[in-house]
Amino acid sequence: MGRTERNLVPICLYAVFGVVIAIATPAIALNQLVGISLTTALFIAASLSATDPVSVTALFRELGVDSRLTTLMEGERAKACSMMAWL
Repeated sequence: MGRTERNLVPICLYAVFGVVIAIATPAIALNQLVGISLTTALFIAASLSATDPVSVTALFRELGVDSRLTTLMEGERAKACSMMAWL
């Protein structure tokens, strides 16, 4: 069993809940504070919340971060991309 398979549950949790929180938080703030429609706020938040996991993974490797955390980040990237496409 590979590292990704062993860490599948936390990877999926990060991908699903991380994407939802990263989009919902700024969307609700935009909706409540600025007064734009929730649909528009969700589109803006989805655009703003995208991160660059490739550079984060490269930074992890450069800093010598634990390989499990790097695996979680790489796996989350794959799952989050499919989650974003679904949303």
